[in-house]
This record gives sequence, C-alpha cells and structure tokens, in this order.
Amino acid sequence: MADIMKKSALPCLLALAGLNFGFVQPAVAEDNPNRINASLGAATHSGDVSAFLSADYTYKFSNNIAAAIFYERAGGDFDIEAVGITVGYIFENGFKFGVGPGLEHKLRDGKTLDLWHVTAGYDWPINNWTVGPTASYDFIESNNNVLYVGLAVGFGF
Repeated sequence: MADIMKKSALPCLLALAGLNFGFVQPAVAEDNPNRINASLGAATHSGDVSAFLSADYTYKFSNNIAAAIFYERAGGDFDIEAVGITVGYIFENGFKFGVGPGLEHKLRDGKTLDLWHVTAGYDWPINNWTVGPTASYDFIESNNNVLYVGLAVGFGF
C-alpha cells in the first residue's frame, strides 16, 4: 500500500499543478461563497499508510480569498484527529490552495501537538456540487508529518 501512495502522490500533485496553470479548464459553475467539503483517501507517514476522512467549511470572499475550518481523522496505526483553520486562494480555473495553524490529537496517548496545515486541491463544478482531487500536508510539532491524498466532494450554498 505504501508503494501505491508513493507512486500516486507525484502524479496527483503534478496534475494539480497542471490544472493551476490552465491546461484544463472547468465548466462555469454558480459562484457560492459557502462550501462544505468531505474527503476520503489515504494518509501516509514514514511508509505507514492509513485511511482518512476529513471535512471542512470554506467561506470565499469576493476577491477569491478564502477562509476555512477543517477536521481530519486518520485511523489504523495513526489514530489521530486534527483540527484547524486555513486562509487561502481559490483560482478562477478551479485550483485552490490554503495554509494555516491547527492541533493534532493523538487518541492513543492523549497528546495534543501544534501543526501547520498546507492544502491544495481542484474542484470540478457540477451545478452547486464539486468533485476533485485533494492533497494536504501537516507539519507537526513532533516531526511526525502526515501527507493526505484523496478525493473531495463539496456542496456550495
């Protein structure tokens, strides 16, 4: 499973970069400032891989600057939850990027650590819905950094 993550992370990140530079353009969708997203995928750290679920609420201001709150949960050997806020930018072509502080809670030993959350994704709009790849990286105080790669589904209102 770790080999799959290593082989799929680079193409996913390259695809996100290509979308940002306009090689692929999404269809025009209604511009909703509020968005709720849910993601499912794989988390990896030091060769270990686990499934993760995440959710976030994003508010997009009129100038494409966005603020979000997020929640992540990785099971298996990770057994962690993370929460935080990000500030970012949503490009007209569907690419989005954000960064911000948060906290990681290790469920097994009860430790809570500071983190910096960096996230990128791409949204293909389908009416008020979106779907697309997402990737995020948590720089954690203990240097047990975690990479998340998955698929996000969102609803705008």
